[in-house]
Amino acid sequence: MNRLRLVAFGLLALLAGCGPSTPPSAQDIAGKSPVGSIRMFQHVAGGKITGDGSLSYGGITYSFKLTGTVDGNVPRSGDIVGEGEVYGINQLTDFTGRFAQANGALRMDGSGSNTLWMRNGTNVVIRLRSKDGMVLPRIGNDVVYIPQLN
Repeated sequence: MNRLRLVAFGLLALLAGCGPSTPPSAQDIAGKSPVGSIRMFQHVAGGKITGDGSLSYGGITYSFKLTGTVDGNVPRSGDIVGEGEVYGINQLTDFTGRFAQANGALRMDGSGSNTLWMRNGTNVVIRLRSKDGMVLPRIGNDVVYIPQLN
């Protein structure tokens, strides 16, 4: 059943025009200025991610919902609350779609970090830091999907 959901989720991501991406890092944004800011809340439980957030871009704040899956070796649950910068948006629709983590395109910024890096198929890079300065937990092969902005 979980495998079927994962396949269905992957098809949704492909239909959204999001291809695979590579893990971003500080070098990817070196010399670049952020084009927006982000606040994000993710709740992880039972292999699923739900949450919401807001993107400030071009002087307007847009809200969004997110869903996702966790494919890690260790079951975990908890909340991630973060804020940060967004790079590489050329048009608003660049922001939506599939953001992957761990073996995909979102990764921890080294051991003991409070920074999470994300990239989607249109090369939008998000640098998300835990809002309270706490160390973010290491995560599995997570996929976060943002279908649209409101």
